[in-house]
Order: sequence, then structure tokens, then C-alpha cells
Amino acid sequence: MFAKSASRQCTAEKAQLEYMQYVRGIRIKRLPASGYISLRLQAGEIVKGNVPRTVDSTKTFDAVSDNYHTRDYIYQKFTDGFGGAQDNQAMDAIRFLQAANEYVETHDNKVRFVAILDGSYYKHYQDVFASFRSERVLVETSDSYKTRGRKAIYVTTDTKSKVSKTAV
Repeated sequence: MFAKSASRQCTAEKAQLEYMQYVRGIRIKRLPASGYISLRLQAGEIVKGNVPRTVDSTKTFDAVSDNYHTRDYIYQKFTDGFGGAQDNQAMDAIRFLQAANEYVETHDNKVRFVAILDGSYYKHYQDVFASFRSERVLVETSDSYKTRGRKAIYVTTDTKSKVSKTAV
């Protein structure tokens, strides 16, 4: 019998999406992870899945949310703990943010890019992520996305299972 680990099944990203849809009431649509209609950033452009990947390609977008005046392409990750796999996820998020900045520097349109990063692991990268933020490149959590005028809050738990909140 073959089974993927939970991290390879995208269960955390699905849970993030469902939380934002059904608990928070955000209109957000899951995008395909592969295939012709999947989307990703590559060489400062948004490309479809049928375009061959290059070394500067990001992972595919996880979701899209259309607003009245903007379209948000969303990259989602949930990461707890520490180690090599977690470091790879952080590097994927950084690559996404770098590529998003390349895009917004050359395109004057209503497209925004949002990295929704949940879990205690990402607290250690706050300064790095802050260097990529702009009006059109956002770093959020499932709780902070689409909350106007509020600061993002990273929620972590300590070893005694008490909740700790850190404003960004």
C-alpha cells in the first residue's frame, strides 16, 4: 500500500483555504497544483503550467481571490517545527516573494501576491519577509488576510500549550 505523508498531501493548505472560506467568509478559490491551467511566476511573468519550468520558477499558486479592484494570487504554507524540510518551505516562500516583486516592478496592474504563512516556524523569518512587503506583495496569516488596518499576528504555542501572540 502506498500513502503520502501529510505534508505531501497539501492537507494543511486545504485546511487553511477552508478556514478562510467557511469560518472567515472570504471568497477564495483553490487553483490546480499541476496541469495546463495551473499558474506560477517565472522570469517576472505569470505563466501557465504547460510552460516548461526553469530555475527561477516558483511553485504554483495555491488559490486566487478576486476583489472589486484587485486579483490576489495566493501561496499558502503551514509549517511547525524545525529542520531541513521546513527550511525548504521557507526558501520556497522567499522565492515566491522575490518573484512577486519582480512582477510588480514591471507590471502596473491590479494583481497582488499574497504569501499566507501559518505556523510557529515562520516567526523566525519575520525580518526577511518584511523586506519583501509592498502594497502589492503581502505576507499574511490565515487570520490576518483581508483584515484592513490591522497588523498581522503570528500565533504560536509554547511547550506548556499556552498561546502567544506577536504583532508584526
